[in-house]
Amino acid sequence: MLLLSGIGPADQLRALDIDVVADLPGVGENLHDHTVVPLVWATEHSTDLLEMAGPENMTRWQSGAGGPFASNGGEVGGFLSTEGGEVPNVQFIGGPTAFVDHGRTSPPLPNFTMLTASTQPRSRGRLWLRSADPLTHPHIDPAYFSCPEDLSDIEAGLRGIAEQSPIVEYLSGLNLPAQTTLDGAALADHAKRWSQTEYHAVGTCAMGVDERAVVDLHLKVHGTDGLRVVDASVMPTIVCGNTNGATVMLAEKAADLITTGSGASLS
Repeated sequence: MLLLSGIGPADQLRALDIDVVADLPGVGENLHDHTVVPLVWATEHSTDLLEMAGPENMTRWQSGAGGPFASNGGEVGGFLSTEGGEVPNVQFIGGPTAFVDHGRTSPPLPNFTMLTASTQPRSRGRLWLRSADPLTHPHIDPAYFSCPEDLSDIEAGLRGIAEQSPIVEYLSGLNLPAQTTLDGAALADHAKRWSQTEYHAVGTCAMGVDERAVVDLHLKVHGTDGLRVVDASVMPTIVCGNTNGATVMLAEKAADLITTGSGASLS
């Protein structure tokens, strides 16, 4: 929306015949995300959520009686440091079905998936306009794993998950990738093939005071009057966990700034 409105890198806006309102080179830059990679196991002595997704259980859920439709899918999760540090560098999300290609792909049932994400990604991508037509989809390059350290975090997190008791008692072999051993090269290839967004994209309107910053500490867009950005795009660096709580905090703080006219900032 900012780019279409003439707020962004001036030379690139002019190339699309968009009048420049504010020359802000950081708009659309610094895109990053928690990139998750799935490992999917065939299970035994267990049940896949999709096997229970029938009319009877739908009625049960609609009547408030719970059941499998009350599941959030990712029923277990956790954070850890594979390097023994105080700040986690890996997040796990697991659940009793296949989480592959945003649900568009599933190996034969039943399945269990453990998703692994790097919580402190170094890779940075970019969002840009294809044209000045607001109905044309923008170009988005997340540049996942462009920094090799992100892939190293994922590999460290993926190793050994299936060897942990008691979960190993319910797993009968890998469905994705379809091989029994995963060395470093195989894990890297798998991550590049099957990684996907955790829907935590941030950073394209980063807060700050340097030349790449888009908003100030009051969330006001540099070089404009009466315009703020209030969403996860203002985070210059992603939080180590899910972004929802931090985004709610930003919104609540922005509401205070707007309604009270307070000079307090997010610093």
